[in-house]
Amino acid sequence: MNYFKNTLATVLGRDLPFLSEMVPILQKLFENDKSQENRGDVAPSEAEDRILRVVRNFLDCVALDDRPLVLFVDDLQWCSSAEATLLTQLIATFPAQDLYAARNVLFLIAYRTGELQDFTKGKLDSTRQQLKEMGASQIMHEIQINPLLLVFP
Repeated sequence: MNYFKNTLATVLGRDLPFLSEMVPILQKLFENDKSQENRGDVAPSEAEDRILRVVRNFLDCVALDDRPLVLFVDDLQWCSSAEATLLTQLIATFPAQDLYAARNVLFLIAYRTGELQDFTKGKLDSTRQQLKEMGASQIMHEIQINPLLLVFP
């Protein structure tokens, strides 16, 4: 636990309190650490970059060779445009030509095709195309599942 705590504190630094707001269980891990009290607020224009940086750094800390991480995003059709933007930007931070960088994180994204908002569908299609152009087709798989039928015996 100390290794994880020290790694997070080192990698995230002043951004750790910000991440603790998004992942409340981290507050318990650092509750007695007075050095983490300063949240280090940023200007609204920098907030999006900060969120992306903090989440990506967090993934780098927790997704390890001996502890891969599965990030499951369900019901994408209900996400806001800000959430869709964050998700697509986060996925794009893993360079497709460097499969080593993405080997410890598996993104599973589920959504109902017919219910995607236009903005979210556009962002998803754009990211999918961008990743294919970067050469990620060998690691990117799409599975379409038809509606499930509930059958009672």
